[in-house]
Amino acid sequence: MPKKPSVPDELAHLVEFVGSPVRPEDVQAYGEYREILDRSRKSQAVIDAWERQAHEERALRRAYATWLMWAVTVQVLVANVIFFLIGFEVLSVAEWVASVFFAAVFAEVSGLAWLVVRYLFPSSETSKDTSILNQL
Repeated sequence: MPKKPSVPDELAHLVEFVGSPVRPEDVQAYGEYREILDRSRKSQAVIDAWERQAHEERALRRAYATWLMWAVTVQVLVANVIFFLIGFEVLSVAEWVASVFFAAVFAEVSGLAWLVVRYLFPSSETSKDTSILNQL
């Protein structure tokens, strides 16, 4: 029967029990366990940062999209008011000026819509994000 290790009296209240001796395999298993936990913490930190960044990007995109939609709405309303003012002959402009104005308004509204779709909601971003996860 192995001899039970003694614990100093001042530390006895801190020790619940003394188990079997630690073997080299136990140390190796514990090291592997700690390595797995460390990798898990790194992965979780990256995922948390990624989640915060995605949330902030969505909020920024939402703000830009809202601002652009209001700008487009105001611009279309102004163009409609000008159109009716020209139609009721309250505002008198040359025909080519009105044509150029409405073509410019249409081009600007179309350009802003393209900008929103192209840059605020990109489709290739997911492949970059998944490559980060594959490296972990």
